[in-house]
Amino acid sequence: MSQRFLLFFLLVIPALSSAQKFPFEFWHDGKIILESGDTLKGLVKYNMQEDLVQLQTDRTVETYTSRKVLFFEIFDVTVKRYRQFYSLPYAVTGQYRAPVFFELLEEGKMTIPLFIIMAPIPGLCW
Repeated sequence: MSQRFLLFFLLVIPALSSAQKFPFEFWHDGKIILESGDTLKGLVKYNMQEDLVQLQTDRTVETYTSRKVLFFEIFDVTVKRYRQFYSLPYAVTGQYRAPVFFELLEEGKMTIPLFIIMAPIPGLCW
């Protein structure tokens, strides 16, 4: 009995966990507004860990850093809604501030941006 149980976990569980997809793994319809003021439309894919956003148009894929992008918006089919991201200065270490992507969670009298920390940042206290 325990061998069947072990066999079940070794075969079925990895298959189930590999089937899970996250929004950043998909290409989404969207637009990117660059620092220069240009608006680019096409399929958009983002990487919050590296602060990168990619735009696919026709047969080309272009990659932009948070330093070159002011704003990007996608339609996320996994949650069936538009999601907006802004590039805002953030002090990662000490006094040095660098642009980082934040997701806009709610807009109103108080705007709440979301910043996801994927790895510990030295000197950041909890």
